Amino acid sequence: MSVLSSTNHTPQRVYSLLRLLQAQEGRLSVASIRAWMKPEAGEGDADSNIVQLIGAASSLQLIENKDNQCRLTSATPASIADFADDVHDRLVKLDFDAVDSILLEAFAAMIVLCERHQGTTWLDDMTANDRAE
Repeated sequence: MSVLSSTNHTPQRVYSLLRLLQAQEGRLSVASIRAWMKPEAGEGDADSNIVQLIGAASSLQLIENKDNQCRLTSATPASIADFADDVHDRLVKLDFDAVDSILLEAFAAMIVLCERHQGTTWLDDMTANDRAE
């Protein structure tokens, strides 16, 4: 699974999952994660959001999900800023052909375009389709 195929969540939500697992001695069932992270969901409600959340964290190798049991694979960063640094470090270490390495290419492209246009106001006139190209 790729981070790009798990697009329903923000970094803050993934970090919240890590903090939840940390508070629960590093492991929790998918059902328990659903109950904590989406308490309004009923027994039969679709859990695609939780599946994507777990998928995003798994693809970054922050957690492991085996037999619907999730566990932390490393220490949880102390702050959201540390989390951002940790994710960046993980992405930088990816092989060039890894599916998530495109995230760094997109980030680099944005930096170059912002530098060329001397800011971000050029984005204001673009549609979502224009930005995707």
